[in-house]
Amino acid sequence: MCTKQKGKKRLEDPGREGHRHRFYVILVQRDSDKMRLLLFPEHNIHSLDICTKNSPAQLQQLFAPSTTAWNEETAQIQLCKLKDWLKANRIPIEEDGNILKLQDVLEIHPPYKVENCVSSNEVVLGRIQGLITSMPEIGVTSENKEESENERIA
Repeated sequence: MCTKQKGKKRLEDPGREGHRHRFYVILVQRDSDKMRLLLFPEHNIHSLDICTKNSPAQLQQLFAPSTTAWNEETAQIQLCKLKDWLKANRIPIEEDGNILKLQDVLEIHPPYKVENCVSSNEVVLGRIQGLITSMPEIGVTSENKEESENERIA
């Protein structure tokens, strides 16, 4: 359930055994065009200022599918580099069509970047994403790298 309270968005989760958990949803836009959606428990927020009235448009943009196109040739080059890199790091990766698989635990979809890794095992996902990030010419941008390092520290 989401309610608006004094310009803030509050999300209430009934939780188990009738305990209510309240979170505030905050949309942060940095200098670049990238946005982050953050959830904060209500007791951690002392004050909150609304900087812009464009929230609905920004939320639509945040959840819109990516329009970045990848070309097949570049994806094939990255596939080969990534396969070689993972094998050099003794990761038993297999190819299934255009998807790289680590047994039934992890999949890497084209264009074979950090954000294209899919796994339900957070430990495996984190380690493979770390390897991809440390790989020359295929990882993430420096901004995304800084964000992922901050998330690992937190």
